[in-house]
Amino acid sequence: MAKYLTYTILSIPYLAVLIIYLVGSIGCMMVVYKSNSPVVSFIGFTGLALAMGLLLTYFLTAFSGQEISKAFVLTGIVTVSMMLISTLRPQFFLSIGRTLGVALIITIVVVCALQSACRSRRESPCRMGEDVLRVL
Repeated sequence: MAKYLTYTILSIPYLAVLIIYLVGSIGCMMVVYKSNSPVVSFIGFTGLALAMGLLLTYFLTAFSGQEISKAFVLTGIVTVSMMLISTLRPQFFLSIGRTLGVALIITIVVVCALQSACRSRRESPCRMGEDVLRVL
């Protein structure tokens, strides 16, 4: 069943998936923030997770299950560490909001540049990212 769904999602044009993701995410965020009902908020959060899963289907097919599992564990470790540190030092994390915003914008610009470079070279964005990481 999962293989069928993956191939079905991969048959959708990438631009359509991006549009579905953006519209779905914005719509679900509006549902979450405008609702006072926990059930409706839960449905909104579930919609956000589904939209993210739809988008990730395109990129995760380029990696093995072992690499995905390793990334999952490392993400969990970083998240728990950041939660603990922010509990111990909340003022520090409140003071770096602008820096994190600028870092997010720079990350988005770099990812877009890498994707356009990959398309011009007809390479997979994931494989191009590996080349960049080897250089760093």
